[in-house]
Amino acid sequence: MRLRILECLDLHGESTVSEIISGVSGPQSAVSQHLNKMRLAGIVACRREGRQIFYRIAAVNAVTILNCLRSKYRSLRESGSPEART
Repeated sequence: MRLRILECLDLHGESTVSEIISGVSGPQSAVSQHLNKMRLAGIVACRREGRQIFYRIAAVNAVTILNCLRSKYRSLRESGSPEART
C-alpha cells in the first residue's frame, strides 16, 4: 500500500487524501494511517489548505527506490519472466 501511495504521488504530484484514496483504490482509514506513518518517517510531507490536506513526496530517495523497482519490472517484462505478471 505504501509503494502504491508513493507511486500515486510520484505520478500525480501533490495530492489530497481523497485523490490518493482514489488513485490507490484503498480504504480511507488504511490510506490515512499509512500517510501518517510515512509523514512521521519523513517520506512524505503535507500542508493544509482550509479543510484539505495535501501530501507530496519529501524524501528524494523514495523516488530513487521507485525508479529502481520500475526498471527491474520493465526488464522482467521485456524478458517475458513470469514474475512480471505479479
